[in-house]
Amino acid sequence: VFVSSPQLIEHAGQPIQKPTSTAGREYLVSMLAHLPTTAWAAFGDPESIQQELRLAQVREKELDAQFGDKHPEMKAIRGQIEALNSLLDDVVDAAPAIMEQEIATTVMHEKELKRLYDDEFDKAKQLDNFMLKEQQKLDSIKRTQTMHDAILTQLRELQVAEAALTAGRSAVKVSVLESPALPAAKVWPQSSLILAASGVIGLLFGLGLIFVSEFNSLLGHNPNVRQQESVSAD
Repeated sequence: VFVSSPQLIEHAGQPIQKPTSTAGREYLVSMLAHLPTTAWAAFGDPESIQQELRLAQVREKELDAQFGDKHPEMKAIRGQIEALNSLLDDVVDAAPAIMEQEIATTVMHEKELKRLYDDEFDKAKQLDNFMLKEQQKLDSIKRTQTMHDAILTQLRELQVAEAALTAGRSAVKVSVLESPALPAAKVWPQSSLILAASGVIGLLFGLGLIFVSEFNSLLGHNPNVRQQESVSAD
């Protein structure tokens, strides 16, 4: 059984004392409402008792206003109020011990939940490691299967070649996939392409000759060049 009252958890580790005022008793009763009903089996629901006491006190004021202090119903309602107060006092007297017991039980359950959480976390980690190792083994098996298939294919090819040699046939089997055919047009040489290329090359060669001839002519008419040539001749 778990206690869900935040006020009760706040009192963990603190001494619980009996309240000395009506407001303190009402606050304590509101806290007690969060405890399991089995804790108050001998008293009843504290909030119900307190609500019944309030109604009795309201009824007492109404009777006092209508009939006065000596009316027979006043005695009965005051006896009811006294009994309810006594019952609440018993509840309040027993509250500290019961609440401390509930707090201790809650702390114990909290530790147990933490232990269970740690156990489940460790199991989850072990499961992850196991799944990782399993995946690694599956990958290794797949690689081994691929290598096995490749080796088996090579062995079959060797067996076929050996059988062909034993039967006096060539170990190489040749199959014609498509018969040869002559092209519809001549691929090479292409006369038009060769003629165009020859014209371009001849034009470039002629331009080069013209440039060299003009350059030599300019050098021949240059007086500085002739003077250097005469000096060299002397």
